[in-house]
Amino acid sequence: MNILFYTTNEVAPQYGGVERVTANIANALTTFYNVNCYSAYKYNIDKSFIKQQFVNTIKINSYHNLNNLIQFIEQNKIDVIINQGEHKLTKSLRLALNQSQNKKCKLMFALHVSPATEINFITLDNPKKELKEGKNIRKNISKFLSFPYQKIRKIIKLPILYRESYHFADKVILLSSHFKKPFLEYSHLKDDSKIRIIHNALSFHSFYDLANYNHKKKEVLIVSRLEEEPKRISLALKIWKEIETDHTLSEWKLKIVGHGKMESWYKSLVIHYGLQRVFFEGTKNPEPYYNEASIFMMTSSFEGWGLTLTEAQQYGCVPLAFHSFASLTDIITDKVNGFAIPNDDISLYIKQIKLLMTDEKLRKSMSANAIESSKQFSIEIIIKKWMEVINE
Repeated sequence: MNILFYTTNEVAPQYGGVERVTANIANALTTFYNVNCYSAYKYNIDKSFIKQQFVNTIKINSYHNLNNLIQFIEQNKIDVIINQGEHKLTKSLRLALNQSQNKKCKLMFALHVSPATEINFITLDNPKKELKEGKNIRKNISKFLSFPYQKIRKIIKLPILYRESYHFADKVILLSSHFKKPFLEYSHLKDDSKIRIIHNALSFHSFYDLANYNHKKKEVLIVSRLEEEPKRISLALKIWKEIETDHTLSEWKLKIVGHGKMESWYKSLVIHYGLQRVFFEGTKNPEPYYNEASIFMMTSSFEGWGLTLTEAQQYGCVPLAFHSFASLTDIITDKVNGFAIPNDDISLYIKQIKLLMTDEKLRKSMSANAIESSKQFSIEIIIKKWMEVINE
């Protein structure tokens, strides 16, 4: 079987969540089911990232002229296409396939966010940052002026794109059963026969050995793209400021693994707050950091799944997250394998992270629960569900 993944960006596991999930699925399909995996993408990423290996790849330049992509699909005898979240591609690709020699090729659409939250991707965070730095002034003023129009346009158009993705795809994959109702309501659809639920799989193959728990360090970890929307790293730094002012917690430090447009701004916040125990680690393999850290912080305003939460859990790194997205309850059972904190309740977040820091017995107990609960998302279990849907 030949399967083609479409992603907006080139696939590199360290680049972002969708890219890491794509790499994991592709590797598992090849390992467990001898599937040949191919890649199509629109944007190149920085050469510093280690790219996922596929049988063959193609870069497309437009969603309107898909002749090269269709030729690629025909030449490589693609059986299934998995569109990783690009609504604009689904309709045009299905119509192009219907005119090709490969009419029977299955087209699946996988949504990697909470339904309708793509609206929030239109922000002025980066233009604000650049204007403060005196960069690209004319360009960023233009972005400010056009922002209301762009926002309204997206609000009007997105439900239409949702309906098209559902209509033109053979199957629609959602990350959580909690997303089915909002997907249908937002799309103004009643039929749910095409919807399938598949959680994201764990990123790593091994689980933390609790016998080594004494080797865990007094470290709090953030693994994230360094962008304010939706990650809200500034909120994490605000919370951490309260930790550093508590002298009984002076042994604890915060490590931040990741890259992004707002990195320099976050570093300036660290200086502004006078923080002494915050370390930016850059783009690194996060696995060794999960292995050493005891606590994991997420402060996102929304997520599709929160892949880093399950990564933390499988390494016994107890997570805290705001309950700002419905799928959080698929991952965290509050006070059992992590803390699910009402959205924006900063005081409770501070209280719970301090509780974890000061109560080692509780920390170890929740670590054990986190490791055990994460096993339900093992790649062996999740890839079996993918194959069941692919073979329907």
